[in-house]
Order: sequence, then structure tokens, then C-alpha cells
Amino acid sequence: MRFYFFILALIPFYLVSQNLEIASAKDSTAYSADSFLGADQFNNLYFSKDLTLHKFSNGKVYQYQNLQFGAIESIDLLNPLEITVFYKQFNAVVILDNNLNPIQNISFNNSTQFKSVTFATTASKHKIWIFNQLNQQLELFDYSENSSLKIGLPIPEEVIDMKSNYNFCWVLTTNHLYKFNTYGSLLSKTAFENGISLQLFQGSIVVEKNNNFILPDTLEAKVVIPQNKKFYSKDIFLTDNYLYIYHDSKIVLKYPILKQY
Repeated sequence: MRFYFFILALIPFYLVSQNLEIASAKDSTAYSADSFLGADQFNNLYFSKDLTLHKFSNGKVYQYQNLQFGAIESIDLLNPLEITVFYKQFNAVVILDNNLNPIQNISFNNSTQFKSVTFATTASKHKIWIFNQLNQQLELFDYSENSSLKIGLPIPEEVIDMKSNYNFCWVLTTNHLYKFNTYGSLLSKTAFENGISLQLFQGSIVVEKNNNFILPDTLEAKVVIPQNKKFYSKDIFLTDNYLYIYHDSKIVLKYPILKQY
């Protein structure tokens, strides 16, 4: 398997007030895959191809495949040493180490109390956030104890996306953005319509809407996605320092985020 890095001179992202300055693409990675799954804090890239998770790290390629669970729905790269891999079709999660070796297999079909999980993301050690479709409720699942803490009240709306860090979890619905903490409390419920996806950014959250990443508190664009080409949410990934865009299922463009005004 071969992949290449090269410098591109592309049109930079333009700014609106109180934006982040985005430079032209610094470099790129050419690789054809079924989907781009994101980048971690060490700039390692993750792809899914032929039911296999691929990790590109410093010229090395690591792979993980679980034929029992099939296709990967999503991965959470908050902790690159404990990667949360979600298999929605089989209602399962696998925790992987930084070399993509399995640490823990979790099947919610075999749990003492059955759960129908539609989202799963990383929480603190030995815990993951899950959204249980059966009761429309967020739960903090401890896989070392096989136990759950129900978070807040049921959410009576369609859930679009979910993102988390070690202390908080954000749930985007058709009409609102919810923020919860690990103690089971709802911290905020913000009216927000037509959001497409969530991205963790600089310790908080931004919502993708109308080709921008929006700060939900101010409703101002933080990062402007280029308008001259068509991109899909699954092809865009944001970290604290870089914006990654997977273009035409062939190449990852990496844009440095230079500074904040």
C-alpha cells in the first residue's frame, strides 16, 4: 500500500468577523477509501476500506478488521490510546489501542439489559457515552462494570449527531443542541435548527450548518468551508489546529488554522 504527501497551493478560506484564519492547504494524503473517518491530535489519519479500519501514522499503516460486526459506523478519536469504534448495524462497540489492537469488545445485544444504540462516543476511562434509542435517552456506560448511568430526561426529538469529551456530551437534534455533564445533569438546551453535524473544537463544540462551522452560543461562523466545491459532512474533520477535507474520495487536504481574532 502506498500513499503520498505533497504541497498544494490552493485558494485560502476567507474570513468573516471573529473567525479563525485558515491557510492554504499545507499538504495532502492521496488514498482511495470507502470513507474518511478523521484525524487525531497527533495528525494520524483514519480511513475505512473493505470493512477494515486503516490508520496512517508516520509512514506506517495499521489495520483492524472485525468481520463479526461488519461495517464501521463511526470512530471517536478523543483519546488515540483508547479509540471508540462503533458498529451500528450490530449494536456493538470495540475499544482499540494506538496500534489498533482490541482492548474491549462490547455487544449491547448481549447486555443484561438490551440497548439499541444509535451513537457511541468516548468518555472518561472505561466509560463511553451512548444514545439508547429504546428510551430516547443518553447514557454513560461503564464497560468495566457493565452498568449505565442515565443522563438527563428522554430527548423527544430526532437525534442528528452526538460528540463528547471526558466531562461533557453534546447532542444535536432537529431543533436543539443539548449539553450534559457526567453527573447526569442537563447544562443547557439551545434552540438550533438545520444543523448537520457536530465537531469538537478548542474545548467546546461547533455545529456544521450552511457550509460553515457555527458557534452555537453566538450563532457566528467560526470556520468557513469553501463554497466553490461540493463537500459532504462525512468528508470534513476539524481538530484544534487543522481542518481536513477528503476530496472526491481520493485525497485528504490539510488546512492549518493559524490564529484566532
